[in-house]
Amino acid sequence: MKTRSFQGGWWLTVAALLAVALAARAQLSQRIKGRNFTFLEYYEPEAGVKSQTNRIKNILRGAEGQSVTADLIRIRQMRLENYPQAGPGTNLIAQSPEAWFDKEAGLITSTSRLDLVTSGGQIVMRGETGFLFSMENSALIVSNRVRTVIHNAGLKGRKP
Repeated sequence: MKTRSFQGGWWLTVAALLAVALAARAQLSQRIKGRNFTFLEYYEPEAGVKSQTNRIKNILRGAEGQSVTADLIRIRQMRLENYPQAGPGTNLIAQSPEAWFDKEAGLITSTSRLDLVTSGGQIVMRGETGFLFSMENSALIVSNRVRTVIHNAGLKGRKP
């Protein structure tokens, strides 16, 4: 009498090993660290305006970016550049030694220092202990010990 070996067990073992490997790969991909992190955010195209495609709203950069979860990235030496919808150049540049970027919520937060300079350097601001920036509506909240300097040269000739 011939005995027949059960080959289904072999496939079951391969399937289980494949599932474990995929789960390990997903865990490792969440811990990726890289240099020269860059994230671009674009303005939404306006209806009926053909030339307004791919207009950059924000550029978020860092010397290093590290994925903590699928949506949360730790950024070292963060630099945020905000661009107006019309016109050349930046509205402002914000820098911080460290920040956290939540891609899903579109939020940049930190408990570190924030240095902010507007276009032309007319307004310079430093917050010592934390900030929150919403990419959705370009709202910035700077927390605790904030110092702002407004240079009068940029305001000459303007009436209140």
